[in-house]
Amino acid sequence: MNAFQTLFSLFYSLFWAMTISITGKTHPFDTPSMSKGYPRAWLRFFVSILDLNLSPLACFVLVYKNLNSTSAEPLTFWSALCLFLPSLVGLGFYRLHYGLMLLKGKKGHFFYDRYLYGRTKGLPASIYDDLKTRPEHHSEPMTHIIPGLLWILLSMLPALRFILDK
Repeated sequence: MNAFQTLFSLFYSLFWAMTISITGKTHPFDTPSMSKGYPRAWLRFFVSILDLNLSPLACFVLVYKNLNSTSAEPLTFWSALCLFLPSLVGLGFYRLHYGLMLLKGKKGHFFYDRYLYGRTKGLPASIYDDLKTRPEHHSEPMTHIIPGLLWILLSMLPALRFILDK
């Protein structure tokens, strides 16, 4: 590992660990409900694997692999900033995940069974209570999904410096 890979790994691991620690309110890996056969718990599980684990991992590998050729370049403030910003991509995936979990259809929320969360309008109490303390527009999925996607895009832009330099 060179200095760029080490620094990026350090930043990325800190922010990814923080991101994973705040996802609990969405019940991403609700194995008790999965074991009872609730299909929406299974759907939530697979979507959570994709947007909280596999997608951030793919971003990590993309950046990390392309930092291999930068070992001869001196580490400067600007190159460190280009490593720091992509390490924040996990926060964008969390925002995207939170918005996806708020998606609703005619029969209620896509990712939560009304039978399990009927007392809190079809959402886990942790999300329901969180949304009650915020302005009403916070319960709209797109107010999280679009900023999440923008966050992902903007945080990965500096990584292009290392990817395109090859």
